[in-house]
Amino acid sequence: MLTLVAAGTFAAAIASGTGLSRNSLSGVLAAGLVAAAVLGVGAWVGWGPIEKRFSGEGNVLVDSRSDLWADATRLVPRYPLLGSGNNTFLRVEPTVRRPSRDLRTNLVNDSVHNEYLEALVEGGPLRLAATLLLAITPVVAAVGAYRRLQSRSVGSIALGMAFGLFAVAVHSAFDFGTHLPAVALLAATVAAYARAAYADPDFHPSRRTKSSGRDTVGVTEFDDPKAFRVRTATLLGPPALAAAAVVFIGTGLVVRQYWLWDRADRYATAATVAANETGADRHERRIAFAAARVGFAPDDPEAHAALARAHFDAVWADRTGAAADSAWAPTLPPDLVERHVRPGLRAAKRARDASPYLASSHMRFALYRHYCASADPAATYVERVLRLTPSDPEASFAAGVEAVSRNDKAAAAAHWKASLALNGRQLGPILTIAARSFSASEIGDKLLPDDPAVLFDAADRLYPDRRAQKAERAVLLTRAKRVGAGLVRPDVNALTALARVEYEIGDRDAALAAWRRAVDAAPRDVMLRQQYAAWLEEEELYEPLVSELEWLRVSGAGGANIADRLDAARHALDLKNILDK
Repeated sequence: MLTLVAAGTFAAAIASGTGLSRNSLSGVLAAGLVAAAVLGVGAWVGWGPIEKRFSGEGNVLVDSRSDLWADATRLVPRYPLLGSGNNTFLRVEPTVRRPSRDLRTNLVNDSVHNEYLEALVEGGPLRLAATLLLAITPVVAAVGAYRRLQSRSVGSIALGMAFGLFAVAVHSAFDFGTHLPAVALLAATVAAYARAAYADPDFHPSRRTKSSGRDTVGVTEFDDPKAFRVRTATLLGPPALAAAAVVFIGTGLVVRQYWLWDRADRYATAATVAANETGADRHERRIAFAAARVGFAPDDPEAHAALARAHFDAVWADRTGAAADSAWAPTLPPDLVERHVRPGLRAAKRARDASPYLASSHMRFALYRHYCASADPAATYVERVLRLTPSDPEASFAAGVEAVSRNDKAAAAAHWKASLALNGRQLGPILTIAARSFSASEIGDKLLPDDPAVLFDAADRLYPDRRAQKAERAVLLTRAKRVGAGLVRPDVNALTALARVEYEIGDRDAALAAWRRAVDAAPRDVMLRQQYAAWLEEEELYEPLVSELEWLRVSGAGGANIADRLDAARHALDLKNILDK
């Protein structure tokens, strides 16, 4: 929508600046009709997604790219001259991804969604300059063509070329449109016509041509067959044959590369399917498919990493019943080491050599370094993983496990606290391992971050008996309430935890207010609203309950008994009103 407005304004300014002829006026009118059609379709489909994007409501990852752009700008000082390299953004972006409690740690951002910023990150100032020239030069040519041809029948076409090329240039600041072959081909074709119309004095789109031997005779609008005589190239001779050979070889290379990529992709899919099978030979099949993928894509670090992952998944499958946190450096049977560990480490080394930014390879060496002929200390590899993925809670959790194996309790506490500050998914394993080295008071003081959701979950895990352990729970609940009061914009998880904290403390009105704030923060979260409705039902708060059940019924998420629950709530509300009167 922003691109449409910008390109329309630009075309109108060009047309008004040169004087509107009848032909150019028709072009502006056509552009206006296109804009009206776009607005009409938007009004018909709905403006909800656009409103969410500008308001920040909903999933910020889907609705906004500002965080991604802000992270990408932090890469520029790291690679100031020549950039990080072509197509390397997906590798280097995790190193500057800011810590967040959302799902960004699981995303692979293979593009900046901004052609100019991506050019600066991957190619430095030189590539940015080239990209700007590619964007600006065709627009300048199209404007010049319009000014030259505005009084002719093709004037409106030239104005349309300026509109379209400017739209591509503007939209490239919000998306990666020119990465799509259709967009790139169309833009290049239009740019070529614009350049010819601007700079070629023999450019006459309305002229008919006919062949006369080795000359092309142009018949202009003024019927002057001698006005233009253009020498044409022949398809015979060494230059033409050399050009044909280059085209043939280039086409062959492209076809061969496509075939290799296609085969590698097919084997990758087959490995994924094998991993989800239940047969006894699923790991062998997966490893075979992953190895075949490597054969077709030997330079792809992901292929080697997938092979390493297949081997180590087979290792843990053979260790049935073993806990992942039982030891930092597991001791394995010799046959398992020879069949899977050493081949897996070799694949991890190839993946690291192809791309040192793959954190999984460094983690393999950290865990299984004692099976290597020579390796750095495990802490060194873990430190590399943390530098490559500073916003990954799993990496911080693993760093804490490694620190405990060295009896470094301070480092373990710092790493685990950082992991829980990102999200609380690893709280259970952390508490299980920490119980061997930390006291309950040390866990509460040193490991748990200032997050209401984590604190409330920790209270349930450390002190599950709410009556007998009321005093111990009260310490964490009071801290959670104090932390929640200081949050400027608490997220849904924090608000839900605060509602439960307030209720357990005994303030039902504050709990109701916290629940209401959580629902307002995520009005389309079905699971949250189901939990809220269950709590209202339990507390016999029938007036808000009726509203929640109505919403669940309309959304189709209330279950088979939603009608009965709604009738019961309405009946109870009527009885309450009668008793109140």
